Amino acid sequence: MTVAQNLLSVPQFQSLETRTLFAAGAMDTSFGSQGMAVVDFGEGYIAQAAATAVQSDGKTIVVGKVVKGTGSNEKYHFAIARFTIDGKLDNSFGPNKNGRMIHAVGGYSRAGATAVAVQPDGKILVAGGAHTIVSYGFDRFRFAIMRFLPNGSFDNSFGKSGFTDVGFDGSATPHDIALQNDGKIVIAGDDYNFTKPYTNFAICRLNVNGSRDNSFDTDGRRSVDLGSNSSDSGSSVAIDYTGTAATNPNYGKIVMAGTRWTATGSGRAALIRFKTNGFIDNSFDKDGKVFTSIPGNLAMSASDLLFQPDGKIVIAGGGNGNFAMQRFLPTGAADNSFGTDGNSFVITSFGANSAADKIHRNGDGSLIVAGRVNEQFALAKYSANGVPDYSFGDGGKVRSTFGSETDWDGVGFAYGPGKRFVVAGGLGFGTARYMDTGANVVTIGTFNTNASEAGPKGTGFVVGRPERLPTPLRVYLNVSGTARAPGRVSPIKDYTGTGMSFGNGQTTSTYVDIPANQTFASVGIMPIDDLLVEGTETAIFSIAPNPAYEPDIHSKVTINIADNDGTLLNATADSYVRDGTNAATNYGAAADLSVKRASSGFNRQVYMKFHIDAVSTITTAKLRLFGKLSALEGAGIATSVFGAPSTSWSESGLTWNNRPALSGSALSTTTITDTTARWYEWDVSAYVQAQKAAGKTVVTLVLTNLINSSQFSTFNSREAGNGPQLLVG
Repeated sequence: MTVAQNLLSVPQFQSLETRTLFAAGAMDTSFGSQGMAVVDFGEGYIAQAAATAVQSDGKTIVVGKVVKGTGSNEKYHFAIARFTIDGKLDNSFGPNKNGRMIHAVGGYSRAGATAVAVQPDGKILVAGGAHTIVSYGFDRFRFAIMRFLPNGSFDNSFGKSGFTDVGFDGSATPHDIALQNDGKIVIAGDDYNFTKPYTNFAICRLNVNGSRDNSFDTDGRRSVDLGSNSSDSGSSVAIDYTGTAATNPNYGKIVMAGTRWTATGSGRAALIRFKTNGFIDNSFDKDGKVFTSIPGNLAMSASDLLFQPDGKIVIAGGGNGNFAMQRFLPTGAADNSFGTDGNSFVITSFGANSAADKIHRNGDGSLIVAGRVNEQFALAKYSANGVPDYSFGDGGKVRSTFGSETDWDGVGFAYGPGKRFVVAGGLGFGTARYMDTGANVVTIGTFNTNASEAGPKGTGFVVGRPERLPTPLRVYLNVSGTARAPGRVSPIKDYTGTGMSFGNGQTTSTYVDIPANQTFASVGIMPIDDLLVEGTETAIFSIAPNPAYEPDIHSKVTINIADNDGTLLNATADSYVRDGTNAATNYGAAADLSVKRASSGFNRQVYMKFHIDAVSTITTAKLRLFGKLSALEGAGIATSVFGAPSTSWSESGLTWNNRPALSGSALSTTTITDTTARWYEWDVSAYVQAQKAAGKTVVTLVLTNLINSSQFSTFNSREAGNGPQLLVG
């Protein structure tokens, strides 16, 4: 089978059905199984996902709970899973290195994760409610927060061994996490007051180390009653970092969103803005609070919010069985420029009972809303001003059936990597990844990463796209690695390539053309069998950014090119010596090594020491020196190498007076012919073999001229780079 045939057998490059466009809102089939993944926590646990986040490296974190037992014996715990960028459980994550974790939070019998955030340093925050005692016939929960290192182990610098909790007056459950620019952590949810009995908005702020921030409402926490005889459910929190502190009077203020439920069950979306010190900001709609319902006094809930760059606030939730959004000005007033009806609302019907859980703003300003419709994931996309994007999915909407989703703790939503987004929720930690608008994805991969100068033996890679389009696509590549590529400024190259146009790395680019009506192009890489000792070199090809496509998660391949020119040993000590008035002078720190035979006072010899103990067997050995003639006279200078039995001399102490004696006759002679520096070689195989056989771990080699001459040679010492080398095979 040829290299190209091998490459084309890789499943990730198999052709998809013929389509003219890669539809926004379509499943990203490079994730999990055809775009979807689930988690089996084993041991009879029932798993429910509640929130998700995507790390900067593209890995996906999903959190929720696992339940075991029933009735009074029911227990549930924090559950956390991490997927690799291609949707497999990440075996570098968690104490068991299997991509999933279960934690009995603080030893509590009932605890479920409801929110997750990834800090800029890669540490992972997970928050949820944890059961403590039973009071007034109700379970009393506290905000429970855990922080993990990027590998899933506890961050012992946070709280007590990676865990802290915050109690309120009643039973409190967090629903969202926001990170301040100074590293402090804001957590928001609700608190059930048993004496009313009603639920209030609840919020707390922690220092970086997990302790309560007492500069926030004096004790780091606050419970807010939005009105008498109402049950107030806090769902989301965000911090206004639009503009700068100099241009935005609300910079750093905190906004919570949720729902105010009256005694009759009528819901109104609710917002409250806090100052940075945790006190209510009365400049927001005059009392710090906003309540709103769909025109006609129809019920509306708020599940999430975000800030747009101009400081406007968009909330998303449910309204009369539909997705509902509304936008507010920074003052708290409704923004009637949002949507198409002139009333600040956007209502999206999925033809069945539905509600939005999360909203995200893309880099281009567009908005994606994720939620549920019956037992399906539901998605919708809009412009920055709330106008439906009909290029997304089916008329701006997407519905996805994903296994058994009959039991929901919420829908998690996160954007990335690239023009993709992840949705998670329901039983089994159901997680799906979708493509966004403009995701013309290209990928690169190889069946075999290894090539060799021996033979030589080649390999290759393919550049692919998921669509069989009627037009060709040029994919640009960045070329790097230690191996010298064709087309570069240096005339020396380490490999050749077919199926690819090599640029010079300066004014022209390297590219591969995927032909029209094809989903891939194959590239062959063939090493050049040279005589240089280079060790294993790398040729790295990565997809370069371009407006014409979106690089896939598989955007780089590394080809390893094995050398066949032996093992290179560098000198561990070198120096030259000189007779006459310089006979007691040491030249061990000099950048050059001089060799000359002349009258007394002008003679110079070079001593070099090599360790051969790292090489098990030696069949050939060549001394290599980089040097030149001082001047060109005649045919050059015959320069010979000798062995010396003694290896006890030191680079900093060697002189003409204490130099070791030479043994026997010359081992090899080479004529130095050029005044421009280059590599020269001497065959010292027999001597080095004999020293190895005698059990020696170090050898001394000495360079000298046998014939008097006014010329002399200079070679690089190890201090100058390109120092003496012993090539053994």
